[in-house]
Amino acid sequence: MRAQSVRTWAGWLLILATCLMAGAAAPDDAARLEADIEMLAWLTDQQDWEGAFDEAARLLGTVQDPRLHYHRGVAAFRLTRYEEALESFSALSANDPEFPQLPGYRGMCLYELARSCEERGDDENARRLYSEASSALRAAAKGGRPAPALLRARAICAERAGLAEEELEALHALLAAHVDSHDARLRLALLYKDAGRLDESRGLLEAAETLDSDLRRALYNVGVQYFRGGRHEDVVAVTTRLIEEDERDAHSLRLRGLARLASGQLDGGRSDLERYLTLVPDGPDAANVRQHLEQAARE
Repeated sequence: MRAQSVRTWAGWLLILATCLMAGAAAPDDAARLEADIEMLAWLTDQQDWEGAFDEAARLLGTVQDPRLHYHRGVAAFRLTRYEEALESFSALSANDPEFPQLPGYRGMCLYELARSCEERGDDENARRLYSEASSALRAAAKGGRPAPALLRARAICAERAGLAEEELEALHALLAAHVDSHDARLRLALLYKDAGRLDESRGLLEAAETLDSDLRRALYNVGVQYFRGGRHEDVVAVTTRLIEEDERDAHSLRLRGLARLASGQLDGGRSDLERYLTLVPDGPDAANVRQHLEQAARE
């Protein structure tokens, strides 16, 4: 009761202030509506989501204004009542399709609903909702500086909907806005590697300020693909970066050694493979490595 009383008094004070500024003797409908909107904004600032939802719903019973649908939708979203939130944002779209915050909130609602469908095993509806969410979040990302959560959600939606080009675009946007986004960098690098775009994958990984275990593994695998394609100098460059950060990286020493031998750098190749055998003398491919060393010794 006390909270409701505070909201009531605050609302009437806002109404009075609006009327005074308008030079009116008594609040008319337009002034009252503006005061109610201010009241909703205040409740939103206070994160009183229940109060904002109830007040917006009450007002919508007497007047239709896009801002009321917006405040009701935001409150429902914050209360994790995503179906009600989407209902409000759909009504907002019908009344004011250019409302600035509409695409972002609508997209996030669709994203949360898609996740719920996925958790229930309803893959068909999940995929449809992810696709719709991806489109909405793409529109939201065009204006201003979108929040990291929105950009990440956009990339996830595109992936789950099977929209390959859209996912690439979303990941690039996320990485451009937040260069330290580890997951975006890793995912984008893996997609490029799987598509055979090895140089782009390598560039993304080597641009990271530091390489954690996931990024190191991804860069090593790029080196493996270089080796299979006969690009031995590129193998040496990639593995050298890895070895500089961890001189006990046995796998990178082995790969660089083999690449050096293949490109005629016999001394360097032997040195790398000998170091590898020192680190893992009983490794599963130790016998094969010794054969390479014996062959190099005869050349």
